[in-house]
Amino acid sequence: MSGRAAIEPGSGTRVLTPSRRKYVLFALFGLFILLVGLAFALTGDWYGWPVVALGLVVGGSCLLMLSPRFASLTLTTDGFTVRSGFTRRTWRWEAVGDFFPAYVNQSRAVGFDYADQAGLSGFKSKVGEIRGYDDYLPETYRMDVDALAALMNAWRRQATVGG
Repeated sequence: MSGRAAIEPGSGTRVLTPSRRKYVLFALFGLFILLVGLAFALTGDWYGWPVVALGLVVGGSCLLMLSPRFASLTLTTDGFTVRSGFTRRTWRWEAVGDFFPAYVNQSRAVGFDYADQAGLSGFKSKVGEIRGYDDYLPETYRMDVDALAALMNAWRRQATVGG
């Protein structure tokens, strides 16, 4: 797990967060855009202020993404919660099936199926059949996809069958 302490299943609540490096780099890029826009604006060019605004939006949104409240995966003995953007979704371990590596928009991610397929609408069921999974984790939380899938399966197994 790349130097991180082992996260044993059933050992309380654990919160995983995505890599901060990419968000820091994007925030620095936003700062660069802001400074370039400010330089244009101070020389009297009209387009400097919209560039300043763009830099503020890019930099500010990236700084917001650094918060664990914005993006995280929380594992508990009851289930898991994914925070992504301004949404928060929670699943109980009994409600999901196995976790496995999957391709989501040409990137590797951890996919999973719902345990009760009867609750899916016909459309969602067909989409799941086509893409090979019902849902997925939006991040890998600084872990390899295979390691994260194994970790999620271990937590689910511990919660549903006791180990």
